[in-house]
Amino acid sequence: MPTLMLVTDVPFWLDRRGSSERIAEMLKYLVTFCDVTVCFIGELKVAEWNQGLKNTDVNWCGPGMPGRAIRTAAGWVDGLTKEPRTTNSSSKKDESFEQTVSLRDFESHVIADYVVGQAKKRDVDVVLLEYVALSYMCNPLRYSGGPFLVIDSIDVMNVRSRELEAIGEKNWLNITLQQEMDALSSADAVLAIQEREALFISEHLPEHLICLVKHAAALKSKGAKQKRPNEFAIGFVGSVGIANKKSIEFFLKECWPTILRQSNPTPILRIGGGLQKEDLDSLLNFDNVEFLGSFVDSIQFYASIDAAINPAVIASGLKIKSIDAIAHATPLVSTEAGLAGLESSIGICSVLSNDWHQFTDSLISIANSPDRLTELTDACAAYVESQLNPITVYAQLRDLIMKAAEVRS
Repeated sequence: MPTLMLVTDVPFWLDRRGSSERIAEMLKYLVTFCDVTVCFIGELKVAEWNQGLKNTDVNWCGPGMPGRAIRTAAGWVDGLTKEPRTTNSSSKKDESFEQTVSLRDFESHVIADYVVGQAKKRDVDVVLLEYVALSYMCNPLRYSGGPFLVIDSIDVMNVRSRELEAIGEKNWLNITLQQEMDALSSADAVLAIQEREALFISEHLPEHLICLVKHAAALKSKGAKQKRPNEFAIGFVGSVGIANKKSIEFFLKECWPTILRQSNPTPILRIGGGLQKEDLDSLLNFDNVEFLGSFVDSIQFYASIDAAINPAVIASGLKIKSIDAIAHATPLVSTEAGLAGLESSIGICSVLSNDWHQFTDSLISIANSPDRLTELTDACAAYVESQLNPITVYAQLRDLIMKAAEVRS
């Protein structure tokens, strides 16, 4: 069985951000054929460590991991909710900030030495780094007989930066194309989360091994409908970040007033996640908009809506919220950016809208056509089973790990 060490500073078991769900879903599959160790290099409270150790079937290590006696004294904490939390991690974090950071800000010789020591101690075949900001560890990990090194890119960050700049905002990570490609090239292989980004990285690193590894999901029951009678409920899930703020603000400004006037039955917009009304432009139309806040039970949230929206304006990465909607058997209306990597779902269980006028018309059409809504809803299950199952999604990753382990043996 291959041995793999996943290194991250993202507390993926504690929050609901897309970067966390990316790791959590991948880990579920990795343990089916690998002996996995999670090396968490961030800072946590004892109760948060306990939650991770209790709910994941992997080995754990980390420079800040409390000893067994301390963990036992603190007690296993049952019922901890997976609420979104603000972290200083290398993932896509809260982008409402004034100062950006660079790759160098993440570098730590102490942390790198610790990771190298754990890789040697466990004689791991593969080290998987989540995400590009941890690329500084690659060179120290290149000792004789060392592991095969993989960086999960999750986003092409320099592209994300340019997209945010185009709408007058800044990315949390200040990075150029050359800096990002240099960082990714320090590993033996790079994971790309969608086709366009795999092609983009391949074009800039033509001699490098690039693997397409999307995001897997299982179909989740919507349960009993909780919507009020004679309403058409639309849902959006978003954490507090610039990309989410901008996308829902564009929707509320460009689409919502017309949808309110022309939809039958009465439309209602339910916003879940960390995003709150006070985070948005106060001049927007908030009629029939409910802010539900962070939720633990995603099934309950999606059971309360008829259709989901992702009016994304940033195309980089793969939108986990788009996958989540489909996995909860909820039709999705989205922009091209929100469906990047999910193009095969268009016309089956999702509706592509190229501009705000089309976005508005698409929702009104679905609201006014129960048969079309049912058709899109029923198609979700087959799409999840055929396109989002882990065997299909992680096929290239499995082959990569098995070959790397074979070479080392």
